[in-house]
Amino acid sequence: MHRHLPSARVLGAGIVVATFIAVVWSLLRNGAVLTTPMLGRTWQLQDTTLLARDPVGTTWYLHVQPPLYNLAVGSVLAWSPFPPIGTLYVLYLAALLAIGLLIWDLLTRWRVPSVVSGLIASLVISEPDLLRTVVWHSYEIPVALMLVAACWSLQRLLQGGGGRWLITASCALTAATLTRSLVHPVVVLAVVLLGAWLASASRRATIVAVLVPVVLVGGWTVRSQVLFDTTSSSSWFGFNLQRGVTAPMDRADVEAAVAEGAVGPNALVQPWQDLGAYEAGPCRPDRRHRSLSEVTRLDTGGVNLNNACFIPVYAEAEDDAWQLVRRSPGRYVEARAEILPTSFSVARVGLSDDVASFSGHVRPERTWMDAFADRWQLTTHHRVDMADWNLPLIGLTSLPYDLSWSLVVCAVAVLVRSIVALVRIVGDRRAVADPAGEAMWLVVAALVVLVVGGGTLFEFGENGRFRAIIDPLVLGVALGGAWRWGAARR
Repeated sequence: MHRHLPSARVLGAGIVVATFIAVVWSLLRNGAVLTTPMLGRTWQLQDTTLLARDPVGTTWYLHVQPPLYNLAVGSVLAWSPFPPIGTLYVLYLAALLAIGLLIWDLLTRWRVPSVVSGLIASLVISEPDLLRTVVWHSYEIPVALMLVAACWSLQRLLQGGGGRWLITASCALTAATLTRSLVHPVVVLAVVLLGAWLASASRRATIVAVLVPVVLVGGWTVRSQVLFDTTSSSSWFGFNLQRGVTAPMDRADVEAAVAEGAVGPNALVQPWQDLGAYEAGPCRPDRRHRSLSEVTRLDTGGVNLNNACFIPVYAEAEDDAWQLVRRSPGRYVEARAEILPTSFSVARVGLSDDVASFSGHVRPERTWMDAFADRWQLTTHHRVDMADWNLPLIGLTSLPYDLSWSLVVCAVAVLVRSIVALVRIVGDRRAVADPAGEAMWLVVAALVVLVVGGGTLFEFGENGRFRAIIDPLVLGVALGGAWRWGAARR
C-alpha cells in the first residue's frame, strides 16, 4: 500500500473535516433543516405516529418499502433520549462525514496523494444533490454511505485484510438492499462472490458473506409472501411503473387498450392517489395492524399507501404497464431515450421563488455548495416533452431539468474503464497488479448500470435523486482514476 507522510494524511483528512464543517454551517445558516411536518410528509416512511408508538410492529406490517429505514427512524422516534428531529439531523450529517472520510481513505489506499484525496472527498460531500435530501428526510445519504462502506471493505479485503472484510462488505450491501429496493440482492451476491473469488477468500468467510443477504433478504421476502402474498419488498413498484412506463404512453393508445379490455381503467389514473380514485374489487379492512387498515395517515391526514387494499391496485398497475409495453414497444423505447438523460439531472439545496418546494414551508436559501456546483457540474438546460403523454407528470406539458455533463463524463469513464478491468481479471486474475483497483471499477460500473439503467427502464420523475446514491463512488473513483492516469504519464 502507498505510504503517506503523517503530516500529509492529517492535512488530507483535515480538508474533509473542514469542508464538512463549512457544509453544516451553510445548511444551518440558509435554512436547510429538518422539521416535524416534513418528517410526516416523507413518502419513504410509514405513518410516523404509528412508528413512534410501535416501531417494530409497524415495520413488520410494512409492504410498500424495505424495512430498515422505517425501523431505524421509528426506533429514534420511540426511544431516543434526545429530541428526535435533532437526533435524525445529526445522524444524517454524521453519515455525510463518514462518506467523506471513507472516500478519502479509499483513494489514499489507491495511491492517490492524501491532499488530492481530501479535495476529491470534499467535492463529494459538498454536492447539492445529496445534501438536498436531508431537508426531505430521504434515505439517499444513508444508502450512499452503505455503498461506499461496501467498496471500502472490498478494497481492504483485496489488499490482504482477511475474510472479515468480505463479511463487512456483504453486511453493508445487504443493509442497502433492506433500505432501498433499487439495490437488487442479485447484485449484492454477485459483488460478494467477485470479492471472494479475487481474494481467494476462505470457505468459511465466503459462506458467511453469502448467507447474510440470503438469510436477511430471503427472510424478509418469505415474510412478504406469507403476510401479503407477494415476494416484492416494495409493493408499490406497480405505481413506479405507472409513472415511469404507463404514463409516457400515448393517451389515445392507452384509451384504446382500456376500451379493448387489454388493460384496466386504472391505467388512465395518476398513481399515488386516494384509494377511491381507482376501480378495484371489494376489499375488507385488514385488522392485523392499523398501518394496514387506516385509510388516511394519523400524522398528516394524507393517503395511507400501506393500506392493504392498495396491494391489488399496485399489482394491476404492474400488469398493465407490461401489457402496454408489449402493445407499443416502439413508444416504450422512445420514452426511454427521453428519460435516460434525466438520470443526470441535478438540483440545488437552495430554492428560487419560482421552484415548487416538496418540503412544505421549508425553503432553504442558496448555499455556497450551490454556487460551487454551478461551476463544476457544467449544466445545460433541457425539457422532456409530455404533451401527448397518457399521464403527464404533475399535470405539466413539459418537464424542465438541468443536465450535468460532468456527471455524464464521470459515469461514462467508469463504464469504459470497467471493460478494461473485466478483460484483465478474466484474462488472468493472478497476474492483475492491482486487484482492489480493478474490482472497484467493476463494482462502481455495476452500480451505474443498476441505478441509472434501472431508473431509465422503470422510473420517471426522480431519476436524479436515484442517481445521487452512487455519486460519491462515481465521482471519487472517476476523479481518483483520472489523477492516477495523469500521474503515471508525468
